[in-house]
Amino acid sequence: MENNLTPTLLLLYGNNTFGQVVGEYLQKLGFNTVIGGDHLTAEHRRGIADRQFELCLMHLTPENDRSIELIQEIREIRDLPIFVCAPEPDNFNKQEVMAYYEAGADDVIIHTLSTEVLAMKIKALLRRSIVKKEKRRYYEVGSYTFDVELQTLTRNGVVQNRLSGKESELLEALVSRQNKLVERGYILRTIWGIDNYFNGRSLSVYVNHLRHLLADDPAIRIISIHGKGYKICIDDEEINISFREDI
Repeated sequence: MENNLTPTLLLLYGNNTFGQVVGEYLQKLGFNTVIGGDHLTAEHRRGIADRQFELCLMHLTPENDRSIELIQEIREIRDLPIFVCAPEPDNFNKQEVMAYYEAGADDVIIHTLSTEVLAMKIKALLRRSIVKKEKRRYYEVGSYTFDVELQTLTRNGVVQNRLSGKESELLEALVSRQNKLVERGYILRTIWGIDNYFNGRSLSVYVNHLRHLLADDPAIRIISIHGKGYKICIDDEEINISFREDI
């Protein structure tokens, strides 16, 4: 981010010319903007993971609509606010709007909305995000510190791993219920949005990945209970999971 006090927006516009016009207008209002195309580059992914961007703004074009995939890809990296700019109402239906919300969009904005109103919507969402970030949540998990907002695992004062959005949500679901069964269906409904076979396979992959990330502390175990769910346990009775919240 160019300035710690100035929000930086990631603009994913298939039409880079239009994106440049919107970007220049938002810059005049005090935002930093990074203009991208209709996909995430390696630099964009690093920027999202490192919290360089405060919000992502996507623009739909009839020729190339990859917004659903882009939203899901961003959500895998981090819980970044996402606005989707949609086509004119005559070319857009309720089912399409709902699909973007279900994929994880925070707002779907019709093109007839003025750029000035768009800017006000962005400012309003950023204000809410700042209030939300005033409280920082941490879990001490064995020898690790899990920072929920930054989505990091720290050990001995060094960041060992940066978690994706789903990894972070899954780990918090487990550590907030230490030694208690967290039902598989509950995890799938709250994190994946739907309990089905394919998401269940994805959940198993994520659980195994979390085991790998926590493997440097052999006292930590994520136990699978067949047909029911998972729970996280600490073998050493002197080591516990504690929670703290900083303001």
